[in-house]
Amino acid sequence: MEQVLSADAALMVAAQLKQLGQEEAGASVLKSCAQAYGDDPAVMKSVASMTDDPAILEASKAAVDFNLQGVRSYKAGNLPEAQAFFRSALGLQPKNISIVLNMVQSLLHPGQNLGQAAIDECRASLTTLGKIPDSDARYERYQKLRERAFGA
Repeated sequence: MEQVLSADAALMVAAQLKQLGQEEAGASVLKSCAQAYGDDPAVMKSVASMTDDPAILEASKAAVDFNLQGVRSYKAGNLPEAQAFFRSALGLQPKNISIVLNMVQSLLHPGQNLGQAAIDECRASLTTLGKIPDSDARYERYQKLRERAFGA
């Protein structure tokens, strides 16, 4: 399972790669960082200070907007609509930790008719995400959802 770098580590690696003249590798690390942490304004401010690539910066903004709409729908109890917004966000940032966790939580919500397709979607999203750092504030939530999706 792929390990997701912490935001600080990813930003440091990207900066070091750029200093070494490895622009393309640095941009790739920044893109991965933006995909995983695109909903964190502080991280995105750091990413923006290191790149002006609109593909990285605009995808993050659109994904955050879809995620926020999904959270609103989830809180209002409209799970199908929430899932549609989360799927749109995941289409832009499939490795965004918050979006993946929101999607999985909405699918595993009590009272949902959890068929095999939904279980497969949960598992695929969590597998795409990889393993998040245990220092991440969302780690406990990630572990609980992972146990529910894959069985402990």
